Amino acid sequence: LGLAQSCHTIDSLQAFANLLRSDMEQKGLTIRQLADMTALTQLSISKFKSGSDIKLSNLMKVAHALGRRLIIE
Repeated sequence: LGLAQSCHTIDSLQAFANLLRSDMEQKGLTIRQLADMTALTQLSISKFKSGSDIKLSNLMKVAHALGRRLIIE
């Protein structure tokens, strides 16, 4: 599983959480703003940031909102 922008290989939920936090910081996004951009709840975004499980459809929404392309190999 990779998220392309500059390609990152994501091999765990914690790795995704780390990248999510980094991207949000870089873009100056709050949990509320990302939730609004993805039509997900603030609670869901908060859980993803802490490394909780994420459905593929939600991962795609988050990746798109952060300007990333999801590549599954």
